[in-house]
Amino acid sequence: MTGTTANDFQLTDIEIDCGVTMSDINTMTNRALVLGPGRIVLPENTGPALCSATARRMLGRPATFVGLNRLGQPVYELTKG
Repeated sequence: MTGTTANDFQLTDIEIDCGVTMSDINTMTNRALVLGPGRIVLPENTGPALCSATARRMLGRPATFVGLNRLGQPVYELTKG
């Protein structure tokens, strides 16, 4: 399901069904902000499927939505465990 590098990254069936494309992820990667090791913030009003896919690709492993920051931007971090 999830690749460990950008070269073997694959979208999940749900992400594909939601219309997420690799082009979308590439665009979003350029707009994301790395907060520190294993934690990123994405632009507000970005769909959950695109956020999740972008976070997984940028972090290289499954990521978990941890909430919105004060500006309403989604924050993701590496999934623990």
